[in-house]
Amino acid sequence: MQTIAMRFSDKFAPEIGTIEAHQHVIEKKGFVWYGKFGSVPRKSVIENLIKSDDSRILLIHSGKNQRYWAKITDYTLETPLKDEMPGYYSTILERMHVWFKVSEFKKAPKDVMSKCIVTSSQSILSIASKESMSPFFIIETQE
Repeated sequence: MQTIAMRFSDKFAPEIGTIEAHQHVIEKKGFVWYGKFGSVPRKSVIENLIKSDDSRILLIHSGKNQRYWAKITDYTLETPLKDEMPGYYSTILERMHVWFKVSEFKKAPKDVMSKCIVTSSQSILSIASKESMSPFFIIETQE
């Protein structure tokens, strides 16, 4: 399955952390919009992913060993409604270039990155992510 692996950090998140802040919105609304800084994956990659039976992205916590699968159901380039995202986004909205509609977060196994191959280089994601500052990777995964 082809998908996207994206880095994230808790730099702007509240004390509970990025994933937990998003999870609170899911509990209230049934979904949450997850914003991505910087460069955007190709539209065709995102649209093919959303059409697939297993539409999820891998979120990689920068500098930590936490990995999460985020089940996505849609995306937009427009800023979503404020009650459909964590409140801390209000100070960083201008930095977001794409939004993913997430219905669920699931902790990924610790070794998940060793089971993913970066499409462009055919490198194992765990190695490629250490050698690259790229904010996202298009990956193939068997998981």
